[in-house]
Amino acid sequence: MSELSPPPDPGSGNLYPALHARARTGPPPFPRHPTPDFFPTTASNDGRLAWAFGLLSLLAVPLLSLVVPSILMLVVGLAQLGRNAVARRSGLRAALLGGANLLIVVLYLVMLGILTRVLGGIDAQEQPGVFYGLALPGLVYICVLAPLVNIVLGIVALARPVSRQRAARILAQG
Repeated sequence: MSELSPPPDPGSGNLYPALHARARTGPPPFPRHPTPDFFPTTASNDGRLAWAFGLLSLLAVPLLSLVVPSILMLVVGLAQLGRNAVARRSGLRAALLGGANLLIVVLYLVMLGILTRVLGGIDAQEQPGVFYGLALPGLVYICVLAPLVNIVLGIVALARPVSRQRAARILAQG
């Protein structure tokens, strides 16, 4: 027993009342504004949770393997804005990628709809410039490249937690 702690109540039979009080209440909650020295790097506290939803691109269903993870990255990333500065920064970046992917998908589908309406359909033999110049590259991006980017970023985010040094830099910036 240290000299700074009050002596235990001899009648209670409890030699360490502070320890027992803490055991009843559980661990302290994660602080809203943590310091770099106390920064537990879990996926929910440092914003990596939003990036982890990029792994849903493993669904491998064309269009859905980009739309579903992008919506979840956008929603969860924006939900991270109410947390600490590190989670806010990482969540915002995930939300921006999810929003950009959704915007690309919507613009691509609108473009295809307009071209189909104007041209009466998109045929590779009748309009090769439209098909190989606009429709095919967009389809490759939406069905292959963007889901692959989501998968890679989800793996990297889960494999590399935020270091205490990086958390200190982000928290110092405010």
